[in-house]
Amino acid sequence: MRGQFKLGIHESTGGLGKGCREENGAALPMTRRHLSAGVVALLLATCFLWPASAGAYRAFVGNSGGYGLTVFDTATNKVSGPDIGTDIYPSDIAISPDGTRAFVSNSFVDSVSVVDTATNTLATPNVVVGTSPRSVALTPDGKTLYVGVGDAEVRRIDTGSNALIGAPIPLAPSSYPYSIAITPDGTKAYVVNWGSSSVSVIDLNTNTVGPAIPVGNFPVNVEITPDGSKAYVVSEFDNAVAVIDTATDSVTVPAIPVGQAPSEVAITPDGSKAYVANFGDGNPDNSSDLSVIDTATDTVAGAPIPAGSGPSAIGITPNGKRAYVTNSWDDDVSSISLATGARTGPDIPVGLNPGAIAFTTVPYAGPPVLAKMVNLEPVKGKVKTKCRGEKKFTALTWAEQIPVGCLVDTRKGTVKLTSSKGKKGGTQSANFWSGLFRVTQKAGKKPYTELALAGSLGCGKSKKKRKRSFATRAAASSESTTLISKKKKRKRGRKLWGKGKGRFKTKGKYGSASVRGTNWLVEDRCNKSTFFKVKSGVVTVRDFGRKKNVKVKKGGHYVAKR
Repeated sequence: MRGQFKLGIHESTGGLGKGCREENGAALPMTRRHLSAGVVALLLATCFLWPASAGAYRAFVGNSGGYGLTVFDTATNKVSGPDIGTDIYPSDIAISPDGTRAFVSNSFVDSVSVVDTATNTLATPNVVVGTSPRSVALTPDGKTLYVGVGDAEVRRIDTGSNALIGAPIPLAPSSYPYSIAITPDGTKAYVVNWGSSSVSVIDLNTNTVGPAIPVGNFPVNVEITPDGSKAYVVSEFDNAVAVIDTATDSVTVPAIPVGQAPSEVAITPDGSKAYVANFGDGNPDNSSDLSVIDTATDTVAGAPIPAGSGPSAIGITPNGKRAYVTNSWDDDVSSISLATGARTGPDIPVGLNPGAIAFTTVPYAGPPVLAKMVNLEPVKGKVKTKCRGEKKFTALTWAEQIPVGCLVDTRKGTVKLTSSKGKKGGTQSANFWSGLFRVTQKAGKKPYTELALAGSLGCGKSKKKRKRSFATRAAASSESTTLISKKKKRKRGRKLWGKGKGRFKTKGKYGSASVRGTNWLVEDRCNKSTFFKVKSGVVTVRDFGRKKNVKVKKGGHYVAKR
């Protein structure tokens, strides 16, 4: 039965990206979300000034015929690192709203794996949920994971503790819950019952089940429109898609005919189209296709889009630019431009019998580019950036790639900065905080990433106090005391703390510090000096005035003067 290859719930959010287009038709997203109109016009005219992308995503693919997940970067369509072992037969994947975790159902070992997407490792031991879990879906707040288990029940996992909560939610006998989708407002869950050819609706406020909705024979997948008004249900044996009105929980239009043995449906972030992966006749030499449904009319729009052999699951990137299709018989993933309906580049090799696919919903910055682009990721507090053409600083809310030459404000926060090690590849990272700096990098055999202190020193002369009468001073004394207690003393000078490994250089007015792995401070002071302090490791200080290098070890300090 082909059903063993039907995998995946597509979790996606909105957020359309900006981009220009390569000659082959592939999307080339921009690196900055917040560009001035002038800069946008310039970029659209040249299209190649900033080559990398802050609008790329990481894709997680479940290899149903073997172990674990394959991860690739949608900016390059290349696999990043070894597969993640999540036990055998990953059936479905749900990504947390913040993109930090992937929840994977493992049908053959009766559990759910939790993957840390930052490190691509298991975040906790597998959560045992019951017999043959197939489908998973997260509530919009990411706090609860619903899992279709065994032949007739749904379990819940508290994602804070990664533990089962509450009693099982019973379905009709022999339902076999193949797929779950939750409405955007978090009030309902729609559960596809493969065994009973119906859809159950769970009230998530009470976790009770309403009357089942009859649909086509052997439904295998459900997806809900971004506005929550419709649920599209794929019926494998009917070669059709049913449409449920979520306001009335009833099928309102005749079933929409699609291709042979449809396996999954994915809806664009704007809700205008629904793409259906048609698995075909189940033969390895069969190249199947995708059907496109216009959700305004609920009719098939245009000719089918060719796919690989045995397309099992389909996912649309959160920016709505591409569809990725897992080809079960080819052991690869196809990337399809939704603008042209054509494949973009070669297929991506993954594991055996790929099935479920899901994306991090927060853009992934993509790999840093030597002497051109660095990656920033907020760690804590408030971090802001300002690049060429921008009139003001903007908040850094997630991992983002910026051109060298940008200003980074960490005076109220901490940022993780990742840059290229050099032409041979590899990256280096360090955390920086308590300062405003401009980041640059020059190409070379052993390039340093330089962070130069920026902003005013605030070292102007203080104004002389004007003489006031005794009566005036007495009348204002209580108010002055209150103001002094509330106001912080103005800090003068500028500084930057750093901690990490790699070829980083922090530069002040009178000297710079080169590191390979340490915890250090550079501070420009108002007495025309630059102060260096080392908490761990060793720093090589370049004294600009004396034109010499000085090594400063753990616990030491050095002052470079004018």
